[in-house]
Amino acid sequence: MSTAINLIQAFDITAPGYKVTTELSKRIRSFEREFVNRNQDHVDFFSGYLLGVHRVVMRESDFNRWFDEITHVDDVELYRNIMRSPAFNPEWKVTGDAFNVLCMWLVHKYMTEGIGNKKIDKETMENVLLIFHYKILTSILSNSFKYLTNKETAEAVYAQMSKKYSLKKYGSWNALLRSRVEAIINPKSIHYDALEDFAHDKAIMYALSDSQGRIRGVVKLQYDILMRTLQNDRRIVTTTSTVEVDGEELIKDLQRSVPMYKDYLSSVIGNKASFVKDDIIRIIVSAMPLMSPIMLRDTLNYFSDHYLDDIVKADKIVEKIIVHAFTVLKSEHKSYMRSIDPPFIILKLRGSYTSARSTDQNLLDLRKEIDEIIIEATHKRSPAAIASVRTGFLLYCVVRAIAKNTY
Repeated sequence: MSTAINLIQAFDITAPGYKVTTELSKRIRSFEREFVNRNQDHVDFFSGYLLGVHRVVMRESDFNRWFDEITHVDDVELYRNIMRSPAFNPEWKVTGDAFNVLCMWLVHKYMTEGIGNKKIDKETMENVLLIFHYKILTSILSNSFKYLTNKETAEAVYAQMSKKYSLKKYGSWNALLRSRVEAIINPKSIHYDALEDFAHDKAIMYALSDSQGRIRGVVKLQYDILMRTLQNDRRIVTTTSTVEVDGEELIKDLQRSVPMYKDYLSSVIGNKASFVKDDIIRIIVSAMPLMSPIMLRDTLNYFSDHYLDDIVKADKIVEKIIVHAFTVLKSEHKSYMRSIDPPFIILKLRGSYTSARSTDQNLLDLRKEIDEIIIEATHKRSPAAIASVRTGFLLYCVVRAIAKNTY
């Protein structure tokens, strides 16, 4: 039976006299950059904020390269030696993983020895911890998303998140992960002392499990919203059965022009009984479960009541709504040749309306104009409430226009 040893001894045995160098820092930085920029999925995921849309994976070849080409540490021998720690449990996938433990040890080496350049030492510690977080995050995503979700649904999920969600606070996975690694090596961190002295195995194991738990929590919060959103999307399919749309006719109109739908919508707005339909409100509420139905109805009523106050301005808003919607749908139809029906239209446009990175000036102008209408109609100023009602209002107008044959 092997004699029990602690983790620092496991590394002394596995990699005696190991020195961190400038060359090692360069290899670590190269590994981190190459992983993030491996392909378009990786680039889009880490620079973005969506969950379940992009496939990001750490491959077996990455693990082999990390040990053989980057760190030059024997993973088999390291695993055999860390198994001798009384704190080790082979059933613990995170704290008992040689890759993960090696990352923490490298942070310890740069924290206590370094290469004589504090700036490079700090950057290397951050890169090592980023790589560790890439590993645990991609593992969580792989287990959670055997099948990817569509971008529109993921955008709707993000739109429902408040600033209390760390991903919403930082705006991208890359920014969130960088904030996490900076917090870990901050001298005020609860893990700083454990990483600096590397003398208490349980403390190192806790640093690993705590880091994984925090990232898992971020994913779980967003995943729970995603599941609710998908359920609501299924409800949309049922709810929209009350609205009839001639898909073939609409496709032809997408290819021709939009005046017919714009003129129709303009013709009914001034008559509240014709414009505001309970069936369509129910459809929009299904698509926007966190939106206030009362605020939506108040906004629709206000828009109808004041339509004639400035008919030129109101008609321009209507035209922008239809032009933007038809542009989005036309692009989608050309790209995927999918049938156009109410559920598809609602889900596609909802993603477009809620996208935080839209550069469409037409849509940006609409957001500002609709927000002003909502504030005047409801006297509410909560940014989250206004944003959700704005999306609901835009969806309502499009559905009301395309449902002209129903009413």
